Amino acid sequence: MNLLNMSENDIKEVLKKGKLTAAIYGIGRIGLPLACTFLKTGFNVICVDKNYNKVLKINQGLPPASQYSRFGPLISKYVTEGKLRATANGVYAAENSNVIIVTVPVNVKISKKKIEVVNKDLINTVKDVGKGLSVGNLVIIETLVPPRTTVDVVKPILEHLSGLRVEYEFGLAYAVERLDKPCTEKEECVQVVGGYGPNSSRLIKTIYESIFGGKVVTLSSPTLAEFIYLAESLYYDVNMAMANELAQLFSEFNMNVRDLVSILRNVIKIDMPLPKAGLGGPKIPKSTCILISEAEKHGLAMDLALTSRVINDAMLDYLLFLVKEAAEKLGISLRDARIAILGVAYREDVPSPEDSPTHKFVGLLLKEHVKKGNIIVHDPHVTKDPELKVELTMNLALALKNSDIVVVMIGHSVYKDVSLSGIKALSGKRKLAVVDGANVLRKETLTHGVLYVGLGTPWYEM
Repeated sequence: MNLLNMSENDIKEVLKKGKLTAAIYGIGRIGLPLACTFLKTGFNVICVDKNYNKVLKINQGLPPASQYSRFGPLISKYVTEGKLRATANGVYAAENSNVIIVTVPVNVKISKKKIEVVNKDLINTVKDVGKGLSVGNLVIIETLVPPRTTVDVVKPILEHLSGLRVEYEFGLAYAVERLDKPCTEKEECVQVVGGYGPNSSRLIKTIYESIFGGKVVTLSSPTLAEFIYLAESLYYDVNMAMANELAQLFSEFNMNVRDLVSILRNVIKIDMPLPKAGLGGPKIPKSTCILISEAEKHGLAMDLALTSRVINDAMLDYLLFLVKEAAEKLGISLRDARIAILGVAYREDVPSPEDSPTHKFVGLLLKEHVKKGNIIVHDPHVTKDPELKVELTMNLALALKNSDIVVVMIGHSVYKDVSLSGIKALSGKRKLAVVDGANVLRKETLTHGVLYVGLGTPWYEM
């Protein structure tokens, strides 16, 4: 089936009849939600991953990991219906698909001398696609990559191994991943894509409009789309660095940074974020590092980006400083303190602990010789985390029991309903300290026996 030669109506018609198949490479944070989205709109889907355990679970109708349990019913349904299957054979998947989406990430290695982007897994995946590519296919790169990756790396590999020409015999595009940007009823879901040429642009626009049901913004090139993805993350990184620096200054003036943020947002109309110690995840830090690395290759220095990374990474040290202050105020040794950490997902209300800042913070506590058995982590969304070196629970009462110091790392929505008086009651302690690294708890719920501090607030005590 040659999608390049088909009209928009013809493509929508064959999709409606269930005659299109998408191969999605990478069963992870981007790939699995994308697969379910394609399935719900009529596509048959082949999931591709080199991890045989993930492939086996998908083919058994099971989610590939615990953080994807919410997709369990959909996976079971579509496997049973024969519309979803998984394989480790990337060439086979390309040979049997019309639309091919690559979500395999690049890695970033940081040393004292340089930042290195490692794209080995991405290249090997693209090679498999090239070997199985057919006339009329559309290839979409939908993962975080350095600028010009689609044009300078992906395109030559696909053309060489397939013997086909982009735009004439197959389509090629880049899509900015937006699945972690849930749309409200007041917002339109906007997809941002960049095709290699007019044929590729028309094709991805038609398919993504059918899949996502919202507006598709088609950019002039894949490279601009790649920059959009990187710049969006950098914007957040830079603004968070400003908030984090102001937070430390505000505490010195014995003022609450929340008051500043409230006025800026509601009166001045500047959308400044609340300070946050836990800025991690697979997206924002990596995006900034990629841009810094690319600038260095061109003899340029992205001083603002680099400084933002330094500031935001250092907030974990500042959080540790506040925890040490908490132990001093309680009159106990940090080494012997029982510490409950709230949140191990990489950001609010997601079920994945990938690149979580909590991992690093636990490491800092252990370096301070806090007893491993005295640290417990709670998360309402994460059931397992192999990288976490201490106990993990989904039971908040268990996590808070006997705690001397409570540290909020990730601002999950459920924590907004937790009062400081409730935390004290669950701890069972006469006196305890709460260090709010996500600025999510309400100081108005303060009660006797609780010491409270947020990022950018003074210490509060009744």
